[in-house]
Amino acid sequence: MKILLLSIISVSLATNSPSGTRAPSRSHVGTLVAANPSQDQSVSVGLSANADGVQVLAADLLSHMDMTELPEPQAGWLRQIITDFTPELRSRFLRFTTDLFEVPAGGFDEIGTISIRSTAPVQVDGRVALPRSHICFRTLHMPLYESIEQMQEILTNVLLYSIDFGDM
Repeated sequence: MKILLLSIISVSLATNSPSGTRAPSRSHVGTLVAANPSQDQSVSVGLSANADGVQVLAADLLSHMDMTELPEPQAGWLRQIITDFTPELRSRFLRFTTDLFEVPAGGFDEIGTISIRSTAPVQVDGRVALPRSHICFRTLHMPLYESIEQMQEILTNVLLYSIDFGDM
């Protein structure tokens, strides 16, 4: 006799910051367990939990990104940047491109594919162009930066300092 269990561990990081804004709440660490007297199986759903809370895994995020419209070497640079991101920055990247704070309990398959497209020019009116996202279509428009360092610096700053209108 097989028993199917869905175990959901909620990790709430919602706190009030000194500025009065609400920090993101993260939850849904999911593990599917098929229990059998002779064998146990677990299925990963794109998250891991540790003392710091819920993490978006780089491999799962990258496997659900379509970068066919982003030329090399920029596509390779973006893969490397996401791999090197801290768990917080990967979570912010997910939020920036999908409007989700966390991966749903069912994993990345519930989110679908995040499309990455190139945009030009890199400069607009003498200023460096910034990445733009269309969360309804799960699309990120990435300017064709000249170096991995430039792409990493700009993308990191966009993720750290972008305004989230959803919490206003």
